[in-house]
Parts: sequence; C-alpha cells; structure tokens
Amino acid sequence: MTVQELQSFYRLIYVNGMYHCTGGPGAWNIGQVGPLPSNLNSTNNSVLLSLVAWVETGQAPNSIVGSLLTDNGTVLDQRTGNVSMLAHRDSPAEDNAL
Repeated sequence: MTVQELQSFYRLIYVNGMYHCTGGPGAWNIGQVGPLPSNLNSTNNSVLLSLVAWVETGQAPNSIVGSLLTDNGTVLDQRTGNVSMLAHRDSPAEDNAL
C-alpha cells in the first residue's frame, strides 16, 4: 500500500506536549475536552469538526491547531507567555519547520 492510498482513509497527527488524552505542557487542546471558544470552533482547531468535514465533504485534515488555553479561554503559549497557536502536522519531521 502506498502512502497516498493509506492517507485516503488514515491520519496520524502528533500533538506534542499533550499527555495521553488531555492536558500537558504543550498546546494540547484540539477540542477533545468540550467546546472551544467560538473563535477557535473550526475544522482547523477541532479534531471532531475536522473528522466531520473529512467524512461529509472529503476534506482530509493535514494539520490540527492545538491551543493552550487559560481559564478564561485566552490562547496562551507557555514558552513565551504570548497569545499564539501552534500547528500540529502529519509527521514529527514537519514540526521541525515550525
């Protein structure tokens, strides 16, 4: 099976800094723990909405944007304290480009 054939139905997207299902020091929130703030509620930020888009429209995800949120929903990059988002890509090698 070629990589292209495999990717027609399968994606493995690493979420660096995320513990087993949730939490961790990285930008781990991909919509798996409840509703995201409305400005993040999209196929780019929600793993569920991304999966729905893939099934219903054939638009396969190439990345998911993970967010580290403060208690009030502000996106916070722990490393610098600046408001930001980090993209998680199909392969760890692609993360080196970020």
